[in-house]
Amino acid sequence: MVYQQEICSEELGVIANVKNRLEKKGCNFVSVWGNTLLHVDDLPFQPLQYGPANYTAFRLKTADVKVRDLKPAPAKGNLPVV
Repeated sequence: MVYQQEICSEELGVIANVKNRLEKKGCNFVSVWGNTLLHVDDLPFQPLQYGPANYTAFRLKTADVKVRDLKPAPAKGNLPVV
């Protein structure tokens, strides 16, 4: 099962509860980052420890960060069955 990774405690709690119930039924999980155009691992700061207070500060901190290349789209019929 693929899900979007979150960073806030409420969303992390929901994810943990869902994973806990579905892991008992044999489901595997893969998280993807999708909350920002920039990948969380490419940010020049740790968002759980510090985050710019406004958009201008965020833009200035991330001005030199490159957007990752897109992953290729799967061919028709090649999506995994969940």
